[in-house]
Amino acid sequence: MQLWGSAALFQFLRLALPFGEIFTPILDNLVDYIADLEASSVQDVSYYKSVSNFIAELQSESYDFDEVFVTGHSLGGGLAMIAGSLQKVPAIAISGPNTVISGKIFGISVEDLNTYTFNVIPDRDVVPMLDDRARMSQQISCRADLNGFIDCHSIVRTVCELLYTCGSGDRPVPKQCFCDFGYDYPVSNENVPYMESNGECDAVNVDATCSE
Repeated sequence: MQLWGSAALFQFLRLALPFGEIFTPILDNLVDYIADLEASSVQDVSYYKSVSNFIAELQSESYDFDEVFVTGHSLGGGLAMIAGSLQKVPAIAISGPNTVISGKIFGISVEDLNTYTFNVIPDRDVVPMLDDRARMSQQISCRADLNGFIDCHSIVRTVCELLYTCGSGDRPVPKQCFCDFGYDYPVSNENVPYMESNGECDAVNVDATCSE
């Protein structure tokens, strides 16, 4: 909340005030000003710096990896997008808080966020509602009940939705998808219905093609 609290506050004010959208171009400056006032508190929770330093180490001559990607879920997704933008490597977040308004706090530009970050955002997930989205994100469905306030934030639900939408190839499907979340029982790569070949809830492959 210290990292994204100011952005959330100004988002709320923009929504509440008449013609609040006119303030969008200066929100990042306002958030940056508030961050300066509480700089010491923000520094205490600057976990993205550790991630950024680790990425830099992987890119150093000691390791010299050709490609480095960083990813995370929820807070980890937000930190991944910050660190990826700082080190200019691809960052893939799942249900991460966004960083367009708060980018100046972390020393990153909107251009870098638009270039290096990608956020997978389930419907009705409250965490990715924090801050404004960068250019690249993907909204996906959430099949949880409407009264499940945090159910759409589950990374297992997100994995299930991606597997059932795009197929799993040779990867197993978590049994929670069909035992707990109400997805159809999958079909194996030999086109044998799951229950005929297994008879109980367990992991199995899905043979499917990516939908439009």
